[in-house]
Amino acid sequence: MFKIIPFENEIEWNEIINSFENSDVYYTREYVKPFAIYEKSKPYLIYFKGKKMRLSYVVLKYDIADDFHFKSILEKDKYYDIQTPYGYGGPLVENYNKEDTKEFFEKLNLYAKENNIVSQFLRFHPLIENHKYFEDFIKTKTFKQTVYLDLES
Repeated sequence: MFKIIPFENEIEWNEIINSFENSDVYYTREYVKPFAIYEKSKPYLIYFKGKKMRLSYVVLKYDIADDFHFKSILEKDKYYDIQTPYGYGGPLVENYNKEDTKEFFEKLNLYAKENNIVSQFLRFHPLIENHKYFEDFIKTKTFKQTVYLDLES
């Protein structure tokens, strides 16, 4: 199953996100909402369920023609970019399976072609290390280190 959950579907969005054990605020509708308003993007949740693995992927869709580099070059509402919201993101994954991941990317690529999405940029979550699930499928690059302190004690 490869399903697009629109931003307007608040209940389904948060039910899916909350069903993942390693979910946090960066995946919720409430966190994404300001990006939709101030960055003029269209948020949606991509939900995938394979034979063993399931995955949820929060993205913001931008019209590339709105970028100042392309304003006078590209036609409006024709080509798009998707990216994870600023902060810790990337897909949430349960029961990682390489074959299911391959199927996810096949479906994502088909969806992108059908919807004129020509690029995507992922920001991964360094604390849940979700980048490791995708290293065989996409090029990843580390820009900064994340340092944290356990304040439990």
